[in-house]
Amino acid sequence: DDRVDRVVDNSVELYDKAKTKAEETWNDFTSKFKPRSRRASSASFNPNGDNTAFVKTMLPAYQTILAEKGFDPKFSTLLVAQDALESGWGKRVTGTFNFGGIKVDRKDKGKGSMVATTEYENGVKVPKVHEFVNFDSPEHYAEYHVNFLNRDRYKAFGADSISSAIDRIVKGGYATDPRYKDSLSNVVDTVTNIVSNLPTEAELTNFTPIDEGSSSDQTAIVSGTENSGLSPTLPLS
Repeated sequence: DDRVDRVVDNSVELYDKAKTKAEETWNDFTSKFKPRSRRASSASFNPNGDNTAFVKTMLPAYQTILAEKGFDPKFSTLLVAQDALESGWGKRVTGTFNFGGIKVDRKDKGKGSMVATTEYENGVKVPKVHEFVNFDSPEHYAEYHVNFLNRDRYKAFGADSISSAIDRIVKGGYATDPRYKDSLSNVVDTVTNIVSNLPTEAELTNFTPIDEGSSSDQTAIVSGTENSGLSPTLPLS
């Protein structure tokens, strides 16, 4: 009977459509919980755990943004240190270019990356899954980070010193780790040491590369000091 055949065909077609839709819905749901790469994926930013490379990338961005917003650029060291602590010097990101483990606001739910992480509850580490913000670039993240720490909850840049700013960040509950203050303070010291060994703008201006024919050791000379691998175009302000 043609009528029966048409009913069967329609039923099969409806079933196939329903099955396809269900599979798409399930895949979309489960994809949010698949482990994402926690490594920065931009060709222009690949510090690969190199502490100095990380500082040279993020420090100028923070210095510029802080100055534009009328905040003391000295806090750039703290911001870089916090990123380094949270991301393992750029090796582990919770969302695209999210070096600070910043979670999405309630209004942006569904736009970030679901990532497994750990938090402390009553001094004990427990596994968690949270949604973290995705950013377009390190600079986009840096500006968001500055605005984030300027919220009433922290007001970090109203502090009179980096140490006081750390106290405000800890008091505001940025992290659950009970040792966060000491850990962040230690990384601030590391970043400060790296910055102190970077060439100054004046040294970069006086940069004079060794003539390629004079030596097989391609070492750059800056103001009379040999610095192996130094780039004359270091973006440090």
